[in-house]
Amino acid sequence: MKFTQKKKEDILFKIAKQIKYSPGISVSQISAHVGISRTSCQKYIRELEEKGLLRKDKNSCRNLKVLSTLRHVMPNTDIDESDVYDKYIAPSIKALHTECVRKFNYACTEMINNVVDHSEGSVLRIAIIEDYVSFQIRIIDNGIGIFKKIADGFNLRSINDAILELDKGKCTTDPERHTGEGIFFSSKMFDMFVIQANGMTYISKNDLPSSYLIENTKRTRINGTCVIMELAKDNAVPCKEIFDRFCEDDCFNKTIIPVVHLIDRRNTSDMTLVSRSQAKRLLARFDRFKNIILDFEEIDSVGQAFADEIFRVYKTKYPDIDISCINANTEISRMITRVRNTAKL
Repeated sequence: MKFTQKKKEDILFKIAKQIKYSPGISVSQISAHVGISRTSCQKYIRELEEKGLLRKDKNSCRNLKVLSTLRHVMPNTDIDESDVYDKYIAPSIKALHTECVRKFNYACTEMINNVVDHSEGSVLRIAIIEDYVSFQIRIIDNGIGIFKKIADGFNLRSINDAILELDKGKCTTDPERHTGEGIFFSSKMFDMFVIQANGMTYISKNDLPSSYLIENTKRTRINGTCVIMELAKDNAVPCKEIFDRFCEDDCFNKTIIPVVHLIDRRNTSDMTLVSRSQAKRLLARFDRFKNIILDFEEIDSVGQAFADEIFRVYKTKYPDIDISCINANTEISRMITRVRNTAKL
């Protein structure tokens, strides 16, 4: 079957996207996903290589080749985030779908404003990286580091607790001038949203149910904060749809919280939560939301005290706040049910 040029370009893009976002994927898996034969798939992969869009590394793994990189450096003094976006970022992405441009506009101005108001750094750096499938924009400063800034501002005991607060949303150390919504919604908009700071990397991806953390190696450790936002060129999900997912009556009052951020996996492999103090750390600022979803992915079990503090003590105090759970295993679900039944007695 001979495809039209448009159809052929669509197939090339889909193949390249599979290679980019599914490392180690086989030709058979790609062909099944795209809906073409294995032979045709191999032919298109060769075409991507011949066009200089795809390359093999020293381990014979295929990767997309960077097509362009633009870098801008400026002192963090008298910066207007809209002016910076219009001058340095907007010209590079103007050919993208309108919704892609809107996402970058929203997120880039929010992140630049965070550098200006919170970073305590002297320099702002911007990098714009394009490959065949996506645009990636990095906003970098040489300041205190966002996780330490939050930990200090809220008197938290660890970087993990700061990341937990960030993931809840409405987290700001300057409530008079900021709502704390910028990072939360930005993290939901992109195919990949990353924050590197204070020895940790926070990663949120559209194809994953929740965010996760990794410890930076010496090679990836930076001074300050680096925010990485990557968007596939065919991502046309409306911004309104993303906001509506967490808003009711035009108010941001719903959040999904990965409970696993309570555990510092640098120091323990025990994936259980047992104490009231752990529950109280999780419950901080819950009263700012009406609908809270606790994601128990990776958690093996919870103790009676932990569950009781959330699902009986807190719920008694705040009966109008709805707290539900996802990804809870059988043992966790039974413990939560037991506590809830106790509250009804």
